Amino acid sequence: MESVSSPEAAAFVTALLLFLVIGLRWIRPKAADVALLAAGSVYIVALSWREIPEPDPGIEVQTPVRERSLVIRRPRQRLGDGYVSSSRCAECHPQNHASWHASYHRTMTQLASAQTALAPFDGVEVRVGDQHVELEVEGQQLWATMDDLDVPPVARPVRIKRPIVLSTGSHHMQNYWYAAGQSRILEQLPIVYLTEDQRWIPADATLLTPPSTEPVSNTGKWNESCVYCHSTHGRTAPTETGGVDTQAAEFGISCEACHGPGEAHIDFHRGQSAGDASDPIVNPSSLSNHLSSQVCGACHGFTAALTFEEYQHDLLDGYRYRPVDDITKPGWLKA
Repeated sequence: MESVSSPEAAAFVTALLLFLVIGLRWIRPKAADVALLAAGSVYIVALSWREIPEPDPGIEVQTPVRERSLVIRRPRQRLGDGYVSSSRCAECHPQNHASWHASYHRTMTQLASAQTALAPFDGVEVRVGDQHVELEVEGQQLWATMDDLDVPPVARPVRIKRPIVLSTGSHHMQNYWYAAGQSRILEQLPIVYLTEDQRWIPADATLLTPPSTEPVSNTGKWNESCVYCHSTHGRTAPTETGGVDTQAAEFGISCEACHGPGEAHIDFHRGQSAGDASDPIVNPSSLSNHLSSQVCGACHGFTAALTFEEYQHDLLDGYRYRPVDDITKPGWLKA
């Protein structure tokens, strides 16, 4: 296969596929899932054969994949839009920070390692449903060997070995995500660990869905959907070089997910705001039931964009909803 030599062409194709998914998600959600799967699969295969670019210092996870030597990239934490991270909150609110730090919200999304994984990984072989997954630990890196669900069913089984880079869930269950190539797109391990039962189940058994005759790939599901509620201020956008850049202000559900961005709050208490400014931070416990339920309901409820423009903004720049907004009022959606 020839290498992709034109970053501009790769960027155009990726952007085209992404916006196709956006449109389908608004009109036909199930069709959007199929389109995202196809886009992610084509994209990962194409990037796997490209010349490896220099990683961003301090951001990329560099892990060799056994079949090919690649730089593995995961979604990254990046502040902005007024978000300053929970570490800044701890400077003035140590007790509140300690309480949050011990919560399931904080550990909802974590960098995967031998310390953060709730499931046993060292030399474990799992057979559930149609899945046969071999797990192991090398140093702090978790590895999984499994069938490649991104190849056509007629070509299976094709066994692959991939590094686990991210985990989601810390209370009832824990999902694991692996990186597959030169993109920040993640793929989901086809099995999920139930923490109370201490056993593995197929990933497609965690949600109420129609039965499927073939195992289904969840390539890109984190980037398209999970990042928005299982991290703080998540967003995904195509890059100029043909990549997909998924970012979060902070992995996990941090202070600012419920209280709003903290930068203006810090400026207010340091006397760096305008004279007539008021403290913009939100305490959900002081809101009315009507408004406080919306703070929780942003994730603990069904969220759907009502227009194509709104969905496009949510995907590329993150949700515009902030605590204290009233989504029942006309014109609440900020430009």
